Formats: sequence, C-alpha cells, structure tokens
Amino acid sequence: MKIRQSKVKIIFLIIFLLISFNSLTNLQNSYPTENLDGSILGKVQDEFHTLVLGTKELLGERNDVNRIGSFTRFSIKALSPFGVFYMNNKMGGEHHITTENMHNFAGYSYLERNLNGFPDIIHDPNVQNFRFAILLLRNLIFILLLTFISYILYNQNYILSSIAVLISTVFNRSFILSEKLLYTDFSNLLILYIFLFCFINKNLNQRTKNYIYLLLTASIISNGLSNVIFVPIILSGFNKYLKKDFLKYISFFILIFFTLNIAELRDPINYLDNQLWNFYHYWTGHYIIEPTGVEMLRKIAFFSFPWFGAFVLMPFYKFVQLNNRRLFLILCMTQIIILVSGSQLRVFEPRNYLGLTTIGIFIGILFLMDLEKKFVVLKPRSKNNLSILIIILFLLPLVRNVDEESLLQSELNRVDCEKLLIINETSLNFPNEKVDNLSIVITSPVEAPTYFNELEQTINPYDCLIIKDTNESKNISTFVAPNSYNIAKRTKNYFLFYK
Repeated sequence: MKIRQSKVKIIFLIIFLLISFNSLTNLQNSYPTENLDGSILGKVQDEFHTLVLGTKELLGERNDVNRIGSFTRFSIKALSPFGVFYMNNKMGGEHHITTENMHNFAGYSYLERNLNGFPDIIHDPNVQNFRFAILLLRNLIFILLLTFISYILYNQNYILSSIAVLISTVFNRSFILSEKLLYTDFSNLLILYIFLFCFINKNLNQRTKNYIYLLLTASIISNGLSNVIFVPIILSGFNKYLKKDFLKYISFFILIFFTLNIAELRDPINYLDNQLWNFYHYWTGHYIIEPTGVEMLRKIAFFSFPWFGAFVLMPFYKFVQLNNRRLFLILCMTQIIILVSGSQLRVFEPRNYLGLTTIGIFIGILFLMDLEKKFVVLKPRSKNNLSILIIILFLLPLVRNVDEESLLQSELNRVDCEKLLIINETSLNFPNEKVDNLSIVITSPVEAPTYFNELEQTINPYDCLIIKDTNESKNISTFVAPNSYNIAKRTKNYFLFYK
C-alpha cells in the first residue's frame, strides 16, 4: 500500500510540473509589448487597477479608484517581494552610473519612480520582469491547489473526476485567457477552487472549514460587489455550528472584510460609487454597443461551451449524492442567473465569464462523482493504469515548441528595420535583413562608465536590436537599450527593440 501511494504521489508531482511548465511557457511568450494585435494582452491596460495601483498602495500612495476590489491588489502586495527579487536579479546598470539614484536605483524604489501607468508595463523591461514573477508565482499557487484537488478526488476513488477536474480547468478557454493577466478574474478563480478544495477535503474539521469559508466570502466580495452572486456557493459548505459560535463567526467576517478594505472604506461613498460604476459600464456598452438578448446569450454560450450545463443537469439533481445536493442546486441556479443577466449586457468580454465556466466545471464534477460512486468500480490495479493515462493526456498537448524566430521575423517586417544588430546570438537567420552580429561578454575587469559608454556607441548606428536574454546581456537589454529604443517584441529568449 505504501509503495502504491508513493507512486501516486510521484505521478501527481509530474502532473504539477507539466502544468507548471506549460504556464511558464505561456507567460514567457506573452510579454505585453506595444504590438498588442487585438490579443488578450490588449487588456493589460486593466492592470492599472491591480498591478499599478496595488504597488502604489504598497508604497504609501492613496488610491481613490476602487472599481476593482482590494483582494487582487492585496495578493499582488503579498507576492511583490518575489517580484522585486526577480526584477533586481535581471536588472542591468551599475550604481556608479545611476548618478542621483545610486543607492536606491533598484527594487521598490525603481517601481516608485517608473511604474506610473499601464504603458510602463508595455515599455519597461524591468517592470515586465516584476510583473512576470508575480504572475508566475500566482499561477503556481493555483496549479498546486488544482493538483491537490485532483489528488484528493483520486484517493477518494473518484478517478474519472480526478482526471476531469484537471483537464476541464487547464483547457478552459477562460482560464487560458486570464492566466496571463494580473486581474480579478484569476483571483476569483483561486477563491472558488480553495472553496472546492475545502468542500471535498474530509481531513479538515467543519469548524476550520467554516472560518475558511468566511475568509473566502470576505475576499470574493472585496474583489467587487458584483461577486455577491458567488457568496451562496461558498456559504453552502458552512454548517454544523453552535448558536454560541454565531457572534464569533460574524466578528471574524467583519474583521477580515475591514482588514482587506480599510483604505477603501475611509471614503465609503467613493468606494460604493466606484464599485457600482461597472454596472453602468457593462449595461451601456464599451465603445461598441452590442445587441442584447438572444444574440448576447449566443456569444456567451458559444464561448462557455460546454460549461453551461445547468439547464441540462439540474433536472437530475436527485441523482446527486445527498451531501452534495445543496451545492449542486446552488451552482445550477447561480449559473442560470449569470446567463440570464449576462444576456442583457451591452458588452461581451470573454474574460468576465471565468466564473460562469468555473461553476459549470463544478456542476460537471459533482455529477460525475455521483456517477462514479453508483456505476464505476475501479480496483487498485485499474487506478495505476489510469494514472498512466493521466500523464499521457497531459504530456501530449502541453509539451510544445514555440517558434521564436518566426515571431521575431513578423515583428521585423512590421517595424521595417534597415539595419539590425543581433547581440549574443548566432543561430538566428533573417535573410531579408541587413544583419550584424555582436558578442558582449565581460572577460576582464572594466570600469563601469567606460563600459556603458561603449555599449551606447555600439548600438547607436542600428535602428533595430535583437538581444538574447542572458546574464551577460542584461546591462544592454534592461538599462542601455530602453533609453533609445522601444520594445517591439519579447519572447522567452529574445528582446526585439527598434528606434
């Protein structure tokens, strides 16, 4: 038994690493740059409310724009030390050449000077590194949580449900869109999956679960007042409490909510006004005013397919296990309310339906768990075979290669380079460009002012630069080049700058 359990743990460790590697690859090839081409990266402007204002709040500035609630900004503040550490490690420059900023050039001091709006996320490679590290750590936390949920279901002998929760989550279109952004949608997702983790976990006592549910309720409301629609889902797991504990629970909830929103509640009218602004925004349009009713419902259904199964599965609620039935019904009713109310909006924003698809996944998992309990009996040997199937299912679609050279070529065509310098890379081939290659490596001690002056003079004759992202390149890619060039494209291994 112990040997089999060890094998199972190794299998789920491999699954965690595979999904994490996929997320890392997605982030490394989706840095926000000025060529947004209508992709999800065009939504990076929304990170003004989260990354920019969250960091500014951390640095002591007051925020009067609260359309996006506090929990996401709180999570950014909590993860920011990791982001600063990563940014500092990747940052070029030298303290003798940073003049008046000699001793406070890097870290939070750098962010205080240079992170003032979403254009800085697009144009500043150091801010991009800060953002990337926070995104990666946030995604890894979620992936670890997802893996634990799958592992718990597996050990409870819900093998198909264990596989389904992994596949349905990772290949959910809303998840794929939101994993690249520091915005409230993903933190809502994290809150809902923490709820699911607690709900299926039999090792947590109910009293502990109740406090966690209250924490999650305060957090999701703090992300936006419209999130009250998710509160019945979270509180559906709240039970088995004594009347004498009621005051403790209420006090705990109020304490958490005020702790998360203490800055916002200093001016409650402004806070409420900002929170209600999005209702006006989505009910009136966003430059394009879209038709409501069936046409809007069709868009939502098409994007959310197949995760809007409440209409189909709700009539079969009596077949769901008795201890899951209340949650199942609340999930179905919530999804129907979202669909009906969403059909009356004048804006279709796919990212906003992450909650809808998440609810659909939960509905499907609860229903599948019941089917497994009633009709599917898997012996330990079968469990091992299905474990191998899990690995195969994830190994095939997630491991892929990104053609960075092709991405760079398309951007070179857009910016129309006449003279290109490739730094610290010899394998790239651009036959239609006039290309020079240069290796920049410090092989002996050099005085910083002389070295940086030479770097500036070397790149000045060129209107485009491709720089391989190495430790030897960081002085030119994150310090010298941004002074005279804009970032046209950034991939896992390369920067493309143009004048």
